[in-house]
Amino acid sequence: MFLAACGKAESSSSGSSGGSGGPGTPGANKESGSDVDILNQALDLEHKAIYAYTAGAKILKGDSLKAAKLFLKHEQAHAAALQAAIEAMKGKPHVASASYDIGAPKTQTDVLKLADMIENVAVQAYVGAIPQLASPELRATAASIATNEAEHIAVLRTALGMPPVPSAFVAAA
Repeated sequence: MFLAACGKAESSSSGSSGGSGGPGTPGANKESGSDVDILNQALDLEHKAIYAYTAGAKILKGDSLKAAKLFLKHEQAHAAALQAAIEAMKGKPHVASASYDIGAPKTQTDVLKLADMIENVAVQAYVGAIPQLASPELRATAASIATNEAEHIAVLRTALGMPPVPSAFVAAA
């Protein structure tokens, strides 16, 4: 269900054309409040990333701007997939806030550091959430999103002149 929603979001900009995940989804009756809460926490992180990349795009230039625009599309796809999964479990997805505390980035370096921090928080949150999710589909999609966020980190760190992969392991938050 969540995996299907993520795939649909990635291949089309709507993200919700996959419906409710279909009949016979494993664990469909077990995916209740706990999974909805976990997915809404992830959705909150995606909303913050969307806000940050949107705000940062006004400051970025060149390859960094191109990457940020691509990452913004990824974050929007993640948010759409999370919303679809929450709705499929009869939950209510959190709505994005009008604003988020992202500081006051003024330079390209400020924006890249902010994005790196947000992506790191997201990876750690997804790594921590994966074993808590009830269904294999939700775990697989959370792992897929975490991997994509880690790819973002490698690009951001390279743009900042830092080692793209500083550690062999990622710990949960």
